[in-house]
Amino acid sequence: MPQVPADPTGPGVGSGPGAAAGAPPAMTRSEERLRVGTTRVPVERARLVRRVVTETRTVTVEVAHDEVELVREPWDGAAAAPDAPAGGPGWLVLYREEVEVVRRRVPVERVRLDVYPVTEQRQVEAEVRAERIELDGRDVDSAG
Repeated sequence: MPQVPADPTGPGVGSGPGAAAGAPPAMTRSEERLRVGTTRVPVERARLVRRVVTETRTVTVEVAHDEVELVREPWDGAAAAPDAPAGGPGWLVLYREEVEVVRRRVPVERVRLDVYPVTEQRQVEAEVRAERIELDGRDVDSAG
């Protein structure tokens, strides 16, 4: 087998320090390995803010009022004289209902922020380099 001179500029050449005298030349082949992980980075901030909005509500409510009607009855003399109305002789108090609106602030729900992680799959592409070792200028398989 012909003797191939070692490449003095290449890494891992078998004729360097630590190589045995007369040992065949050897090299160490390296490859890049791809390690993919994740890093937690802040994206945005969220906070609860209370805003007051005004809207118009329409509610229908029944209201009543008193009305008078003049009622005439024939006098038959035997009947006793009617009592005077409560407001004095000839007077009667009439009433009406008025709409009363009362606003009252009441708690209706409790709101809070919950944070939960959402996991999804993502494909990552990256180029990695690998070394190939070849015999320079000689055909190894040929017998010579």
